[in-house]
This record gives sequence, structure tokens and C-alpha cells, in this order.
Amino acid sequence: MRPTVIRVGEPRELLAYIPYSLGFVPTDSLVVVSLRGSRGRIGLVARADVDDLDREGSGAVLAAALADHLRADGAHRVVLVLYADALRSEVRSGRGRAGTALARMAAALPEDLLSDAWLVGPSGYAGVDCEDEGCCPSGGRPLEDLESTQVSAHMVLSGNAVAGCREELGVRRRAPVAARRAAVRAAGTERIRRQDVVRRAHDEEDPRPLRVWAERAMVRWSDLRARVADGRELPVTDLGRQLAALEHAALRDAMMLSLVMEIDSRAVDVDSALDAVCAPGGCSPDRMSLAHAREVLEATVAHVPQRRAAPALAFLAWLSWWEGDGARAGVLVEQTLQADSGYRLGLLLDDVLAAGIPPGWVRGDDEPGREVDRRRAAG
Repeated sequence: MRPTVIRVGEPRELLAYIPYSLGFVPTDSLVVVSLRGSRGRIGLVARADVDDLDREGSGAVLAAALADHLRADGAHRVVLVLYADALRSEVRSGRGRAGTALARMAAALPEDLLSDAWLVGPSGYAGVDCEDEGCCPSGGRPLEDLESTQVSAHMVLSGNAVAGCREELGVRRRAPVAARRAAVRAAGTERIRRQDVVRRAHDEEDPRPLRVWAERAMVRWSDLRARVADGRELPVTDLGRQLAALEHAALRDAMMLSLVMEIDSRAVDVDSALDAVCAPGGCSPDRMSLAHAREVLEATVAHVPQRRAAPALAFLAWLSWWEGDGARAGVLVEQTLQADSGYRLGLLLDDVLAAGIPPGWVRGDDEPGREVDRRRAAG
């Protein structure tokens, strides 16, 4: 897979692209867009809440951090897009929450880096500094203009969709009570079995039962994804057993890495596999394979108590990050840490997203990466 390359032909194409890039329509937000090279290739697209940028002290710190990310992304120019119900005159003069947020972000950028600033309101959009009524009338250009762009047509034909709000990117569905009870019982039984084979491997120095248990779990993981591919129903008891398997960190890693390469669950080389994903020019995801895995994991989350869902939610966050969907990954990381504030894979992914580190296939072979301590993912 090669990343989609989009270059800015005119502002409305860029404005049409932003919701697809984020995965949702922003509200009360400031979006920063990095434009790379002389031809204006879109790079980093990042969003911050207006309220966070408006705060004294911490707002300036956030703006500086965003500016650092833009520079690290190799931005030649930066476009700021404010999504707010605000008057353009207030925004232009730096008044109100929205005006303060925009002014603070603009102040954090070198003058030669800032290109344009746009305001997108409930019914129209306009350049913040544009005073030409023919170009940007007082009520703004109609939002419908953004639906008839080349970018919108490309995204729709490619099967991309935009959620109504950020929260919709997470896992919200819940299975019926009876199904959840059956899954919980199966998870409890499988958890006891897992604890027994782990104890025997440790106390009796007999790894064979643990190896057999892990191999069966990997077969079940493959079978569940095959069921999704064939349109067959997912057995509730297998979803419960799947959760108990995901609670074993090494087996969770094996399931994750099975989507990257052919592996032997008895000898998972985590560092090599992670390099295959994280290194510049690394392995790109197979969208169909990830869609099947996502369906299994979302069904698992729907059938288990939320306090137990962290392993599956973190797995889902990793899938979204690998696909290049940072917005969805961020929401799923939040759900992971709400379920278990100390879950290590969730903490690692939180660091990755905070540092603005994309998967290797997005960066390409010649773009530098930044490192995050992988040891935090263990356990």
C-alpha cells in the first residue's frame, strides 16, 4: 500500500480533506495542517480544542508543542483552520475564545511558515484575513461547496466516511445481556486454564501445556477472522476465550504481529516485527485483513465488562495507528486507559500519538523517525 498523496490546488480542497483526515467533523477546534515542499503536499494534520489553546499558561505550551510537531514534519508552510461559531471580525482581532486560540497558535509559528488562516462556521467558511466580498462574503462561502470537491469525490469513491463527532470513533456497541453473560463465563473458565498452564511452566518448568494453550488460542484467532471474512456468526464463548488470551501479553503480541508477518507463536521476535512496522518504509497494512481483525476485537469489547476490555481496546488502537488513523487511535487509547489506567500498551500508544510518530509506511524510506520506549508495552 502507498499513502494517498494529496496536494493543495485551492483552499476548498484542503478544507474538504480535513474531516476525512481526522475521521470526524471538528467542532470548537483548531486544526493545523503541514504543507510539505514547493507543491504543497499535505503532511501532518493535527487538532486541538479551542478551550485548551485559550487557557492561560497551558495554551501557549500546547501551541508551542504543535509548532514543534509541524517543524518535525518538515512543513514548508502551515495552514490554520478554526472550526467555531464565531464572528470573523472577532477572530481576526484575536478576541473571544476562538480568536485567542488562533492568535496563540499563530504566535507560536515563525512568520515565514504561516500561510493562511480559515474560519469554518456552522453555515459557511471564509479566510480570516480576507476582506474581498467577492471572494469571502460576510456570511462566508456555503459549506455545500466543500461537498463538491475533487477530494470529497475521491474519498467517497475510496470508501472513506466521516463520523459526526470524535466520540463516534470509539467502540460503543454492547451485546445483549445474555450473550455478555455467556462470554464472561467462557472468559472465566479460560482464565483459570491460562493461569494453570502459566503456573506449570513456572513452577514445574514444563512449558508444553502453555505452548499448546497458546497454539490453540492462535488457531481460534485465525478462525474468528475467517468467520468474519465468510460472513458467519462469531461464537460468543470464543469471544470470551479470546479476551482471556489477549490478557496474556506475549500472546497478545503474537496476535498483533500475525497481521504483519508469518510468525511462530512459540518464538515471537517482537523487536524485529516492530521494526517491520515502525521503521521508515516499513510494512503497510492489508486493509481487508485489518477490517476482519477489527470486527473480532470490537465484538470482543461488546461482550465483556468495560473494566476487562483494555487488551482488546489497545489492540484496536494499535490497528488504527498502523492504518494511519491517528484520530481513531487516540479515542481508542482514551477508552483503553479509562478501562485500565496502567495498561502498558495503552500508555505506549499514548506516547506514540503525543510524539506524532506515524507508522513507517507513511514516512517512507528517507524520513527520520522518533523512538519511544517499547518496554512499556510489555505486560
